[in-house]
Amino acid sequence: MPETASITPSLGGKAWFKSIKHPFLNRAIFRILAVNGQEIGRSSRGGVHEVAGRAAPVAVTDVRSSKSFTVTIQVEDEDAAAVMDLVLASGDVFFLQVPPELAPHVQGGYVVVGDDSQHRPADTVKWRFTLPCRVVVPPGPGVVGTTLTWGTVMNQFGSWEALLAAYPTWADLLATVGSPEDLVVV
Repeated sequence: MPETASITPSLGGKAWFKSIKHPFLNRAIFRILAVNGQEIGRSSRGGVHEVAGRAAPVAVTDVRSSKSFTVTIQVEDEDAAAVMDLVLASGDVFFLQVPPELAPHVQGGYVVVGDDSQHRPADTVKWRFTLPCRVVVPPGPGVVGTTLTWGTVMNQFGSWEALLAAYPTWADLLATVGSPEDLVVV
C-alpha cells in the first residue's frame, strides 16, 4: 500500500504578496498595520432612475461587485520601500496570502491594487503603503510564471556576446532569476 503525506508550507506568521506571472516579485510582508481593524465592502452595480410622471423611481439592479478592502503594510527600510514600489508598479494580479493566524483579521485572496500611496511618519525609517485592493478571479491556467524577462537579460549582460559567454545554451539561461528592477521601466 503506498504511503501518502501532505506538505503544508509554513508562512512563518507573515502574509505574502505574490505575483503569479512574475514570481521573482514575491515578497513577505514585514508588518500589516490594522490600527482600526479592516473594512470590507462591495460596490453597488445598480441604479435608481426617476421617471417623469411617477412618484416612485425605477430600480435597475445587478449583483454587487467583488469584495474590496484596504490593507496598510509596513516595510523595514528604504531599500525595501524602493523594491515594494517596483513590485506595485508591475500592475500584476497579486495573491495576498494570509497565514491562518492572521486570516480572521485580514482579508486575502487574488487582488488588483488600485491607486496606492506610501507614507513615512517623521519618527521612523519604515515606510507604510496603503493598498486599496479589489478581489478578482485567479489568473487562468494559461498564465505561467517566468523568472526572467528581456529586461533581466539586458541588465545583466548588455550584449549577445556577454550572454553567450555566460550561458552557452537557452536551458542554462532559464535558470536565471530576475529582480523587480528588470520588469519595470523607471
